[in-house]
Amino acid sequence: MNKQTQNKSCWKREKPDGFSLSFLLPLLFVFITVNSFGQYNHHRIYENLLNGRFSERLSNAEIIEETNLQNKTSAASVIAITFEAFFSGNEAKIEKAIDITDDFLDLSEEIPYNLIIGHTSEAILKSMHGNYFSAMISFYNAYRKIKAYEKNTQCVEPVIFELNKLYNFTFSKIPDNYTMILNVAGISAIEIDTNKICYQKNQQLISNTFATIYQLFAKPKSINISKNPGEMSKLIAGIYYLGKQNPDSALLYLNQMDTLRSNLVVLNYYKGLAHLNKAQYDLAEWYFDKFLFLQQSGRYIKATLLRKKWIAIIKGRPTQGYTEAILERGSDIAYLDKQAKKEAKKEYNTQLLKARLLYDGGMFKESLNVIEQINIDNLNPLDITNLLYRKARNLQGLKLYHEAISQYNLLQLQPNRGEYFHKKAMLETGKIFIELNEPQLAIEHLVNVKEIQSDTFNEAFEQEAEMLIKDIKNQ
Repeated sequence: MNKQTQNKSCWKREKPDGFSLSFLLPLLFVFITVNSFGQYNHHRIYENLLNGRFSERLSNAEIIEETNLQNKTSAASVIAITFEAFFSGNEAKIEKAIDITDDFLDLSEEIPYNLIIGHTSEAILKSMHGNYFSAMISFYNAYRKIKAYEKNTQCVEPVIFELNKLYNFTFSKIPDNYTMILNVAGISAIEIDTNKICYQKNQQLISNTFATIYQLFAKPKSINISKNPGEMSKLIAGIYYLGKQNPDSALLYLNQMDTLRSNLVVLNYYKGLAHLNKAQYDLAEWYFDKFLFLQQSGRYIKATLLRKKWIAIIKGRPTQGYTEAILERGSDIAYLDKQAKKEAKKEYNTQLLKARLLYDGGMFKESLNVIEQINIDNLNPLDITNLLYRKARNLQGLKLYHEAISQYNLLQLQPNRGEYFHKKAMLETGKIFIELNEPQLAIEHLVNVKEIQSDTFNEAFEQEAEMLIKDIKNQ
């Protein structure tokens, strides 16, 4: 891609297909242990993240604004919000992080360590936001501070080493005309000697975890983790393979994790999800029950209760009480919890639900077999649309592209009742034409995504379509 044509939307294209980093971010960058004085302690940030020792306080914008920014340890807040903004690519988070970093720098004039964190974070964030002129000043300041720090210190803290990686990645993405100006001023990427990293007890875990995360930007077909990866790398790999509809590979990593020592209660949720996607309903329910027992409030409560409701439907058990529980228990901050709240009152066709879960587990043939046994005469109009969508998705998963297109076309003839089926079908048809090397047909369908209304995922589908169109035109 020509750097001159890049804008802030390019950051979102870095996210890999089939895996949402925002799905993982609440675990990695949002929960941070607070020390006895109620302030963030940057020396423990990675140890806590890597070992799952999460507090109930969030390092989001509202909490950070309450932090005493004049205290040196608040640098951890800026680091956390920078990493979160970087990996999510969310514009609102980027803008908020810039505001926080600006305030942080205003209060950090006499603290060299904070100036490194502040200027480096600001360079990364402003580049992501497309504000390259202002970012140049931040790159200039960050470069000078990091080089001086590296020269005058015996070893480089791992946190600065990892932040410097983002600095280099961002520097490589800015347009050529800005890079040229910076190069004339002697500013460039910064290569820090790994032998100069300060030894810390968890240094290797830090390196391994971030190595796992960075792999995701290459859109890999598989993910490799080191021999001694640490609990978070295993969790990342497990969630990655769940997103890739490969629950067997997910469980290979999730089953290696030590639930008790890591204190990662959420591991039970992901194990339950993996077994649910393998149609192992008893095992799935066992892990979901364990998660709900250990996690009395917060994230993934609603999502777990919804999945327990699904199991009850499939097994022919009563489901009364689930709707109220989903609406009342847990938070609705996480995406999966928001979706669970929307689906709380939904009535499901048992066979279509079973087909949906088999598809989520990558069992396309098994899902199609379930669909083929459904008597379409017994379905209401919305379920007919659902059936056509599920059938098309499975055919697409099996790479039977022309058959999938036929089903998507049939779906478009059905009334649109505001569900996501029609909009998503148009998007997926465009993707199929990309696979078939039919760029013009792909663009025609991707452009039409905007014309179809949906009560859910509206913006997400349109953004994905726009990015795919840009990718096609830039090839």
